[in-house]
Amino acid sequence: MEVVVLSEEFLGFSKAEYLSDPNKEKMLRASLRSNVEKMLDPKRIVILDSMNYIKGFRYELYCLVRSSQTTLCVVFCDTEPEVALKFC
Repeated sequence: MEVVVLSEEFLGFSKAEYLSDPNKEKMLRASLRSNVEKMLDPKRIVILDSMNYIKGFRYELYCLVRSSQTTLCVVFCDTEPEVALKFC
C-alpha cells in the first residue's frame, strides 16, 4: 500500500510566513485540503502532518474522507513546548 505524507513543507510553504497572516493561512489550509482530496484513495494511506486546531477545517477533512469511503484516524501529539520549538 502506498503512503503519502502531506505537510506545509512538502507543499513548499513556510509555516512561519503563512501562520502569521490570516489570509495566507486560509490559502494554506485550502491548498492542504485540495492536496488531501487529490490523494484520497482506498488503496493509499494519506498522512496530513499539519496543525488542525480549527474545528471547521477538521470537519472539512472529515467530510472529504467520509465521501471517499475511506477510514479516518486523528492523532494528537502532546509535546512539551521546548521540544516543539526545536521543530519550528
